[in-house]
Amino acid sequence: MPYFRLSSLYFFYYGIFGVLAPYLGRYLKAYDFDFKQIGMVMAVITGVNIIAPFVIARISDRTGKRMGLARFAVIFMVITILILEPQWGFWITLALFGIFGAAMSMVVPQMEAVTMANLGENRHRYAQIRLWGGIGFIFVVSAMSPVLEILGVEWFRWSLVILSLGLLLCTYLVPDQNINTSESHEAVSTDSSGLEKLGNPVVLVMLIVMCLNQAGLAPYNTFVDLYLQENGYLPSQTGMIIALAVVAEVLVMAITPYLLSRISYFPLLLGSLILTLVRWVIMAFFVQHTWLLAFGQIIHAFNFGIIHSVAIYLVVNLFTERQQGMGQSLYVSFGMGLGLVSGNLMAGWMWDIGAHLMFIAAAAIAAATLLLSVWKLRPSQTGC
Repeated sequence: MPYFRLSSLYFFYYGIFGVLAPYLGRYLKAYDFDFKQIGMVMAVITGVNIIAPFVIARISDRTGKRMGLARFAVIFMVITILILEPQWGFWITLALFGIFGAAMSMVVPQMEAVTMANLGENRHRYAQIRLWGGIGFIFVVSAMSPVLEILGVEWFRWSLVILSLGLLLCTYLVPDQNINTSESHEAVSTDSSGLEKLGNPVVLVMLIVMCLNQAGLAPYNTFVDLYLQENGYLPSQTGMIIALAVVAEVLVMAITPYLLSRISYFPLLLGSLILTLVRWVIMAFFVQHTWLLAFGQIIHAFNFGIIHSVAIYLVVNLFTERQQGMGQSLYVSFGMGLGLVSGNLMAGWMWDIGAHLMFIAAAAIAAATLLLSVWKLRPSQTGC
C-alpha cells in the first residue's frame, strides 16, 4: 500500500482548506467585500459540490481512471486561481471561486475511492491516512496568519497556487487501483450507478445527517477568524486557536482505526454529535472564556474527525465496489455541497443581526442531527 503517497494527497488537499476556510473572509474583506458577499462566495465554493462531483463520478466508476480525472480537475484549480483578481468585482470573483470549488469537489471523491481501494481489507485504517489532511491543515493555518500579516493578503492567492501545484504533483505519484477486473462483461454492464440507493431510507438519512453536520460547521469554517477577532482575539491568536482544533482532530484520528475495529460506529457517532452540540453552545455564549473556547476547539476532533470517518465507513459498506465513486460523490454533494452552502448562506445573513446567532442555529442543527441518527442509523438498520 502506498501509504506516504496517499497521505501526501490529503496533506495538500486539506492544506488548501487551511487557506480557504479560515482566511477567505480576511482576503475578501481587504477588497471591500461585505459579510453577505463573503458568505455568498463561500456558499458558491461549497454549493457547486451539490452537482460537480457527479460530472466525473460515473466515468471514474466505469473506467477506474480516478487519478487521471482528479489531475484534470486540479489543473483547472491552478488556472482559476492564477487569473483571480478581486478588483474585477464581486460577480467575476464569485464565478472564479465557483469554478475553483467545482474542481476541488471533483478531486475528493476520487481520492477517497482510490484510498479505500488501496486499503482493501484494512479499511478501518483509513483514518491513519486521512489524519495527514489534518496535519496539512494545521501546518497551513499556523503559517498563513503570519504570512498574511507580514507579506500581505495577496499571499492568500499565491498560497492556493503553491498548494494546488503540490496536489497536482501528488496525483502523478499515486497509482489507480483496478476495480474488480475479474467481473464478467454482463455484470459490468448491468451494474447500477448507485443513485438508486437514495431510495433506501437508511442511505438517505445518513446523507441528511452528514448534510446537517456540515451545515452546522459552515459558520465556523467561514467566519471563525473574523468572529474571534470581533470578540477581542488578535489575528496572530486566531491561527493558534484554529490550529488547536485540527491538532485534536489529528490525535483522535490516529486512534480511530483502533476504535472502529473494536467499537461499533454508532456510539462514536452519537457521542460526537452530543459533543458537537456542546461545542456550538460554547461558541455562541462563552467564546470570550479562553479555556472553554479551547475545550470547544478540542471537540472538533469529534465534530468533524470522527463523524467524517464514520461517514466514509458507512459509504464503503452501503455502496458496492463499483459504486464507490458515486457513493463518495453523494457524500460530497450532500455534506460538503448542500450542507455547507446552506450553512454559509445562513451565517452570512445572521452576521449582521448577531454573529452569535450563527452558533445558536448550529446547536439546534446538532440536536436535530442527533435525533435523526437515533431514529434511523442504528447498526440493526444499516447492517454495518
